[in-house]
Amino acid sequence: FTLTAFVGSFIWSYFLAWVGFKLGENWNKLEPYFRKFDYLVLVAIILLVILWIFGHWKRRTKPS
Repeated sequence: FTLTAFVGSFIWSYFLAWVGFKLGENWNKLEPYFRKFDYLVLVAIILLVILWIFGHWKRRTKPS
């Protein structure tokens, strides 16, 4: 199991590093496309934080 997990994570990590390297070379060309999603990502993060806070608040105020 350890060997297969290592090999799989190594391949995945190498792939992500390669993609990052290639995208980094062309970031000036790709930046306008990614900027369109900035507000969408921000809204998703804010919603997740609100849901997390609400979940903790609801469990804490739950009557025994």
